[in-house]
Amino acid sequence: MAPHTITCNAVTPRLIDTDITGGLLDDEKRATLRAEIPIGRLGTADDVAFAIAFLCAERAGYITGEVLDINGGSHID
Repeated sequence: MAPHTITCNAVTPRLIDTDITGGLLDDEKRATLRAEIPIGRLGTADDVAFAIAFLCAERAGYITGEVLDINGGSHID
């Protein structure tokens, strides 16, 4: 669809701190996970939303066929 200026990308968040994960993680598990993430924190819904908004922006129109990992450095390709 690229010839029609339609891009196709994927966003793959890792662990995002939400009401759902908050109910599943106790403080000890949360601290353990945070220590394993190079950036030192869990992701937020805003982190994911910003990435999606970026990919939807006209200025990102040359980016297509990509997978954007939102993981704080936990996984590097």
